[in-house]
Amino acid sequence: MLFICERHRRLVRQARHSLRAPTIRLIGPMGNLYYSNSDAIIDDRLLHYIQVIAATKLRRGENFTLTLTQRANPEPRITIWMNPNIPLRFTYTTPEAAPLVGAYLQQLAAQANSTSGLIIDLDHWTEPAPAQQAHAAAR
Repeated sequence: MLFICERHRRLVRQARHSLRAPTIRLIGPMGNLYYSNSDAIIDDRLLHYIQVIAATKLRRGENFTLTLTQRANPEPRITIWMNPNIPLRFTYTTPEAAPLVGAYLQQLAAQANSTSGLIIDLDHWTEPAPAQQAHAAAR
């Protein structure tokens, strides 16, 4: 089984089994990416971006690689070959999907279309604010 961060996995388990306010909320809601017989725990918002990219590319029959890096993980870099013939499922902690930033989504889509594939550094991932995106798109 593939876990992006052992700490997040433990926090998610504690949050799901606790009646008190879960500590996981301090680092943001975490969802799961299930691919074949493996799973990865990823921030809900980032997972939503990955879902949109994967759904678009796989619906077109386009394979691509998804690389997730995180230094604290026992496996600091994991690359997954995304193929429409391999079972893929996304589960989220939050019931509603947050709106995505269009320019950032386009940036990730362009990266997924490159020969290196989609590469996400989980240690430094932050979604650009919509105001920053509007400024970057105006350039």
